[in-house]
This record gives sequence, structure tokens and C-alpha cells, in this order.
Amino acid sequence: MAKFVLYQDDDYYQFRWNLRDEAGKIVAEGPTGFMTYEECEKQIRYCKHVMAGAMIDDQTPPASRRKIPKRST
Repeated sequence: MAKFVLYQDDDYYQFRWNLRDEAGKIVAEGPTGFMTYEECEKQIRYCKHVMAGAMIDDQTPPASRRKIPKRST
């Protein structure tokens, strides 16, 4: 089953998402640039209508332990 993976990158702690197929291959991903957790979540909810049945694998820390995203330069 396909799944959306939501994570924070290591360089700037910005939130990212991608959609992976059963084999783990990335078949779609969010745009580059600064995104908040809420923006990622909104994009995933929108895409989930297109990819019905895909689960969401939220790999971000709990809200109380998330690092504050920095803008890349």
C-alpha cells in the first residue's frame, strides 16, 4: 500500500512530505522551499483524495519536541 511520509529535514528542520509506493520508491513529493507542518498536512490531505487508501506515516517529533524551522539561505 502506498504511504505519505511526513518528516523534518536535517539541515533547516523544514517540514517535507513524499508519497512512496509499496516498494518504497518516491512517486510524488511536496514542493521545495519553506513549509510549516500545517501546510504539509494540508497538502497531504488534498493529495489523499487523489491517492485514496494511502496511509500517512508522520515521522516528525511530537509538537512539543519539534525544532523550529529555519529559512534556508
